[in-house]
Amino acid sequence: IGFARSIYDRLRDEYKEATSITQTNLPVKVLEYCRGLFTDELYQQLMSVTNQIERKLTKSDFDSTLLTPLSSTSPALEFVKSVCCLLFLLHDMHDDVMNLRRDLLKLLKLSEYSEMTTTNLSSLTSFVIPQLVCSNCNHYRDIDLYREINSTINKDSNDDEQYRQYQYTCNQCHTAYDQTVIEQYLLNHLQTLILENVLQDAICNKCHFVRNVNYKIYCDCGELYQNLHTTKFLNDTCIILSQIASKHQMIALQQQIQFLNRLNHWNE
Repeated sequence: IGFARSIYDRLRDEYKEATSITQTNLPVKVLEYCRGLFTDELYQQLMSVTNQIERKLTKSDFDSTLLTPLSSTSPALEFVKSVCCLLFLLHDMHDDVMNLRRDLLKLLKLSEYSEMTTTNLSSLTSFVIPQLVCSNCNHYRDIDLYREINSTINKDSNDDEQYRQYQYTCNQCHTAYDQTVIEQYLLNHLQTLILENVLQDAICNKCHFVRNVNYKIYCDCGELYQNLHTTKFLNDTCIILSQIASKHQMIALQQQIQFLNRLNHWNE
């Protein structure tokens, strides 16, 4: 934050008397100032903070509400990826940020070209319900079921994790959303995907013509018709919904997904 504030103050002084700004790159003086600040202060601070995170935090320190598998990452690695992602917004300092990223990953004993270091944890999975309305204040907003989870603990219990209840709350009045409404939306969404999968077109892999007669198995060219889309997207969606349903004890949704898994032999 201090680094961004310093750049903002220097840019404000640079364009203090300008009536319009058409330049997209940083001015030379501001760029030199940024590089000096980056090299003298920010670089050493990030190296020190990353080293402390690596020594003091482990995978168990991740937020327990994260549903994405965390077997191949660590808090220090996610910190490095997040910070570098923000610094890459300074296009004029791309080479400097790349050198910083390389040194930080070297500190973590990781290769800068591996898949683990190039994939952000926060971008792996997302499931958004659009325009969810609060029953108390009628405020509506898009809610990401993967990233916007609040937890409450039953104080009468001894095992916090076992009796922890997860819920989604309104940003305005902090009232918990009705979980049955969310579950019904997920069930309807799943049923829509199933219907689209069943009613999809069949296409010839050879001549790419869509089948116009439902009872035909072979195309006029002799090639076998196949579905236009595979069930991979439906399977991936079921995996996401299964994790959400398990986290929030959505019994009806869990039963529907288990039926689909048995029907399509996805767990075999």
